[in-house]
Amino acid sequence: MWYSPLYMNNRGVTLIECVTAILLMGMLITAMVYSFATARMYAAYARHSYTAINFARESMESITQAGITVGDSAPSDESVVIDPRTTASGDELYGTMSHKYSINATSLTAYVTVEVAWTEGFWQAVAKKESIACYLNAQAAAGG
Repeated sequence: MWYSPLYMNNRGVTLIECVTAILLMGMLITAMVYSFATARMYAAYARHSYTAINFARESMESITQAGITVGDSAPSDESVVIDPRTTASGDELYGTMSHKYSINATSLTAYVTVEVAWTEGFWQAVAKKESIACYLNAQAAAGG
């Protein structure tokens, strides 16, 4: 009978070899699952951040189009849905969009800030925010 040199030992696989293989596979699978969970967390954060910055840009664009007059006050804070993808299950992620105006009546300029803030709740609640700020020309108050 012919035997390959690789199979000269016909004892089979020992218990230590089996346990070692199971431990190595367990560590590998644990690392892979953790990597996928972390990637999913960062993908969700990137999606939330992108949505928040788009809310801020849209708001800044509408402020720019409407113009600012000396004496104007910033719009009140409003609630925005940062992640509507899970609306059907009722656990959509909400945030708050706030505006700040700093108007200089002498130079007729306005410093406008739009900020969208929300709380990420993956492993712990972490407050996040995105903001846009710019200088705009202001108009003189009517009758002043």
